[in-house]
Amino acid sequence: MSNLTIRQAVQGMLKLQDSGDHATMVGIGPMSPNLIQAVFELAKDEDFPPMFIASRNQVDMDEMGAGYVNGWDQ
Repeated sequence: MSNLTIRQAVQGMLKLQDSGDHATMVGIGPMSPNLIQAVFELAKDEDFPPMFIASRNQVDMDEMGAGYVNGWDQ
């Protein structure tokens, strides 16, 4: 898989839309190490760029009290 920028992904989706086709982007919430590992494995097997979405409270800096998900920080 080559590096795909968000701009390239959106442009590709717009081209699909213009041709009457469509695509879906899925953002995964990083809630556990197992989930993250599974996403990376699936992305590798199926050749797609993973996209993780997290709120600031989920993965906040240690200085701000750290995140509530596994104590992860930025």
